[in-house]
Amino acid sequence: APDVTDPFLRRYLGDRTLAQPAPSLSAADVAAMPMPDGMAMADLEYLLVPGLLTKWYPLYMAQLRADFKRLGLRATFSRIDTDQPVRVNAARVRHEILELAQGSRSRVVILGHSKGAVDAAAALSLFPELVDPVAALVSVQGPHGGSALAHDLANTTVQRSVALNMIVERLLRGCRHAVLDLSFSARQEFIEAHPYPVDRVPSLCLASCDRGASSLLKPVIDFFALRYGEWSDGCVCQADSILPGCTRVLLDDMDHFGPGWPSFPATDRYDPARLWLLATSLALTTPRTAGASAARGAKGACGRPDGGGSSPAEADAGGREAAPRARGVAAKRRHRRHGTDT
Repeated sequence: APDVTDPFLRRYLGDRTLAQPAPSLSAADVAAMPMPDGMAMADLEYLLVPGLLTKWYPLYMAQLRADFKRLGLRATFSRIDTDQPVRVNAARVRHEILELAQGSRSRVVILGHSKGAVDAAAALSLFPELVDPVAALVSVQGPHGGSALAHDLANTTVQRSVALNMIVERLLRGCRHAVLDLSFSARQEFIEAHPYPVDRVPSLCLASCDRGASSLLKPVIDFFALRYGEWSDGCVCQADSILPGCTRVLLDDMDHFGPGWPSFPATDRYDPARLWLLATSLALTTPRTAGASAARGAKGACGRPDGGGSSPAEADAGGREAAPRARGVAAKRRHRRHGTDT
């Protein structure tokens, strides 16, 4: 599958360096972004699908939504319950897509962050009637291969009792399966049972990690690097953020807060609106090669903490890219003492 990191960075930076703040995105900038013939950014509906538990996060995607409005883009913030399981939210996303497409007679670009990207991809996998009204899926930091954080919570007795039973269910009145659905084994089973329609929906996965010292998630990033030998954004290992066969952008300097906030708690220099819209442009204009499903072992931008390269997915014997990372990282767990009997 195509790696479009270089064109993404060229378009994002222009003649600047990343250390220089990006100028405010204008409607003219948006209109100049490459798009397929006969299509413009302003012609589309945008459905923002938020991540796990984000209904509790102050100002999450607030500036992004304001920027879309300022730029004259029609953006709808999904009404999914961010504390609910993947299948529940996938059904909700289906309803919203059909509602948007019917009401405006425009096609819909789905912008999914974190678990929201998993919910959105699941909707496209489960409901084939969505293929026509959906123009593209942009997945940013979606744990398609599973989340190391969720997997630890699901497989460690004490953590499962405290985090899932007490915090998610009792305090937040959510459902533990919102977290359990993101374990490596759960994601492997879902993707094998419901393959993503990568050949029918233009899709791009942006996967990131952060090796800098300023991230508020640095303790978690360092813990995952030590425990799994994988760089992450603080919630999801970079290699787990890629759907099989999808066009990808790999960044090594953005943590899990970056796509949702333009400043604190994010510490990177990426402007969320510019990031999401450039990813949309690349999703719609990057040719889908006939051999996309035969891609093997693309290297992650972050490499491995031990100096090796990280592979977004293992390739199976038939040449098809295996469901991302569930075999890889989960296999490591089986060869380590990791506290499942704690």
